[in-house]
Amino acid sequence: MPYYKLSQFIEYKAKWLGIKVIKVSERNTSRTCHKCGHKGIRVGSLFKCPHCGYKSHADYNGAMNILKRAVGLVSTAGAALTQPELCQGLG
Repeated sequence: MPYYKLSQFIEYKAKWLGIKVIKVSERNTSRTCHKCGHKGIRVGSLFKCPHCGYKSHADYNGAMNILKRAVGLVSTAGAALTQPELCQGLG
């Protein structure tokens, strides 16, 4: 299924269920360490941060950055949030 069609379907179903959808740009999420915010190195599917030493699957690191952006967007809108419990990855 094409990305646009999938995103439209998700938005439709979420609206039907009363769930707010927040669109977040994925730009640079796979290059930035989600632990310290510095630029890291991606080698295949592995992400390494030379600044803090963090290592994990690159997709996991990117997903955590997207989550942080989404939480930031929601919190600036004034919603009450709780921090999700996160696993530690490979590092």
